[in-house]
Amino acid sequence: MRRTLSLDVGNTCLKLAFFQDERIQFRMQAETKRFKSLKSRQEFAASLVSELKARSLQVEKIILCSVVPEVARLIANTLERTFKKRVLTVSTELNLPFEHRYKTPHTLGADRLALVAYAVKRFPKAATIAIDFGTAITYEIVTSRKIYLGGIILSGFGVSLSALHARTAQLPEVRFLSQTKLVGESTIECLERGAYWGAVAQTEGLIARFKSFLKTHHKEKSIKVIATGGDASLVAEQLKFDELNEDAVLMGAAHLADLN
Repeated sequence: MRRTLSLDVGNTCLKLAFFQDERIQFRMQAETKRFKSLKSRQEFAASLVSELKARSLQVEKIILCSVVPEVARLIANTLERTFKKRVLTVSTELNLPFEHRYKTPHTLGADRLALVAYAVKRFPKAATIAIDFGTAITYEIVTSRKIYLGGIILSGFGVSLSALHARTAQLPEVRFLSQTKLVGESTIECLERGAYWGAVAQTEGLIARFKSFLKTHHKEKSIKVIATGGDASLVAEQLKFDELNEDAVLMGAAHLADLN
């Protein structure tokens, strides 16, 4: 893996990692909304340059994976001016390490593509179910022959709680947190435990269904489950994943940079 600057611009936060020889040398993270400001983008670029100089690192490639096009364009322009290099954007127009059968490839999220790229690199001989627990929750289904079948998109757990608060007169807004007890004894506890244990049950049920689908319809014998995203570690307290990796999307994007 080259000296690659990999960025993941999500709905909530921007994550960045610098890869050298497949190892992350450093990370940065910030709220996505702040990058709408020119001053914030310039400060971000300056701090990034400073970090690279302090570690004697040079950027060879830059790749950007984004589900927020407006912000992504602004950041890409800033990075191209700063480093005098073209910024690759993750899309189905890149050389991909898998075949896809998505009916609307132009609508396929860059984060989803990067996660699938990581999945086929990480488990090249197995079918994979790759789950990103973010603002939205995505499940990506890939066969052992590196054919991306598609997946599903769900509301993130935090989004569901916010919607419940917004659409009711008396229910307070609570955060998505891990829980040790199952039964709530107050309205807030009922909301918190309902969200958490509902998430665990939903995840467990969907994984079981996808595994059955892969075994029945694609004759898969080895199926791995990868989890990433902000809420993945909370769900992982109750469910065992084959891999829990917060950097999966960034690593997948960096892998795509190597191939392009």
